[in-house]
Amino acid sequence: MTRTSTACFALALLVLAVLFRTFISGWGPPAEPVASSVTLFGLAAYPADNLSYVSWAQQAKDGRWLFDILYTTTDHQRLFFNPLFLLVGQVAALLAVSPLLVLNVLAVFSLPLVVFSVSSMCRALGLGGGATFAATCLAIGGGGISWARRAVEWSGVGQILPVGPTGPDLYFYDVYPVVAYFIAPYHVVSLAFLAVLSAVIVRFDDHNRRLSTTGLITLVSLGFLVAGIRPHTAIMVLAAYGVATGVSLLLERSAPLSIRRVIVCACLAGSMLPPVLYSVWVAGQPVWRAYALTHRPETNDWLIGFFLLWALGGLGAGLLGVQRLVRSPFAFLSAWALGAGVLLLMLNGFIYPKLTYGFTMALAILAGVGIERGKKHLRGPVLVAATVAIAFLALASPLVMINQVVLARGTTASWA
Repeated sequence: MTRTSTACFALALLVLAVLFRTFISGWGPPAEPVASSVTLFGLAAYPADNLSYVSWAQQAKDGRWLFDILYTTTDHQRLFFNPLFLLVGQVAALLAVSPLLVLNVLAVFSLPLVVFSVSSMCRALGLGGGATFAATCLAIGGGGISWARRAVEWSGVGQILPVGPTGPDLYFYDVYPVVAYFIAPYHVVSLAFLAVLSAVIVRFDDHNRRLSTTGLITLVSLGFLVAGIRPHTAIMVLAAYGVATGVSLLLERSAPLSIRRVIVCACLAGSMLPPVLYSVWVAGQPVWRAYALTHRPETNDWLIGFFLLWALGGLGAGLLGVQRLVRSPFAFLSAWALGAGVLLLMLNGFIYPKLTYGFTMALAILAGVGIERGKKHLRGPVLVAATVAIAFLALASPLVMINQVVLARGTTASWA
């Protein structure tokens, strides 16, 4: 996917988001009371979590830097919590608008930024246009296969043709980037920061690029923001790059590459550990522990939820081989994808999936390697058809989820 086609894809997503928010969810609370039976309040679904996020941004708009949890009657201390909510609230105060409106506007531009970042990583790693397009769709869609069960139910042959259980790809809104784009603005905004950080890390793993002071300052700034906004994800990213650095020190014969990775790892650790440790402290405070870093483990069928992604990512990893997986520039991505696989598939039910948010980008790029190799055996219309089919299957379950929200808009968007 060239830069032009990437821009077109991103623009298409942006237009769809604008249409969705204009006609389905709304952009924010109406300025005046509306007599209509359906009020477009700014959210199409996921009200409990979304309104919790907005409540902190509203406090920031009111001038606070230390926040309360408004959805409890239990006494607790005010604490600083998440720089994104502070930023959204400050912008809302400056513009005299609702924080939800600011968050929704940021969200509209977030997934296109994810698309640009994933495409940038794919190009940096030598993937062609078709593989980059398919990998980008897998990264934002997840490639779950629960859509097949829903299709069988819609066709009326569910009793004759059972197709197994439904996976989280039909109900776990915030894990799938393209669904979060329309339904969970905070999650997709935080994913955009993570995507840009990941692209910077991958480019720093190219030994032909100079480690400039400006680049390292950018890395530190993004690392601090991601850790403050998404401490769970920061733990995973830092662990993955730490593993990549350790492997480099053990196996790489190139001293400059190992030194480069040590420098990048030190920058990430220095910028990410303070916000993560602060989140750990917040999680230990009364009442706040339910809202900060700690969450209950959940059991979900993640094999179904990311089936196509696991299959193609595994194929790509196998084609790369162990030597290339553990060496630059795939070591960070492979460590991230492998760690997420262990947590979601082998420790399912013992960990909370928020630790793995964003891993679809890493595994999708590995899947892109497999798709790139497959191009050697396909030509012309067959290759185009295969690429389009993978892209469609990657996005099928999210499209079903979004459709469910659209069909239910009469009940989910009617909040006074």
